[in-house]
Amino acid sequence: MKREVLRELATRLRTCRQTLETGCGMSTVLFAAAGARHTVISPLREEHERIRAFCGEMRIVTDKVRFIVGDSRDELPRIQEPLDLDLVLIDGCHAFPSPFIDWFYAARRLRKDGLLIVDDTQIVTGWILREFLLSERERWSVEKEFRRTILFRKRVENVTDGFRWRQQPFCVRTRRFRKLQDVLRPLYQAMFTRRRK
Repeated sequence: MKREVLRELATRLRTCRQTLETGCGMSTVLFAAAGARHTVISPLREEHERIRAFCGEMRIVTDKVRFIVGDSRDELPRIQEPLDLDLVLIDGCHAFPSPFIDWFYAARRLRKDGLLIVDDTQIVTGWILREFLLSERERWSVEKEFRRTILFRKRVENVTDGFRWRQQPFCVRTRRFRKLQDVLRPLYQAMFTRRRK
């Protein structure tokens, strides 16, 4: 994460009691320093050990940090205890479909008015999740956006369950775009073919 985003995260963490992140790094150190009950999920035990060692050197207590070793797509659905999260950071695996699975399970546990941070929106999976959430104006609002990171506020309790595709603006918009593509494709192909001749 970029320094400006880490500064923003540190500011936002002042009011957080319970947090979760997929992925691990300097953000994990900030979560630990903030003192909230924090869950971090990443597949590399060595990352967790390095974070603990660094925090120890800096005299940052990690007693409230729960390190889960594993892929978030597997581990998030396994968490049994209820979580009433104030902030979620999605910055784990960026391969399809991991960010969407992370969002689906974490958003259910994020309280209304909680913050969701999506990092690495320059990667196509992060960009698609960003576009989806931007279209969900009734359920999510943008708090702040950086070059590769965006912060959303959850506006309603239920953001994942019981919606048909026609109730999701992203799906409707994408469908309309495809219809427009179908209309424009023959025109484009005709123009392209003429230029070649």
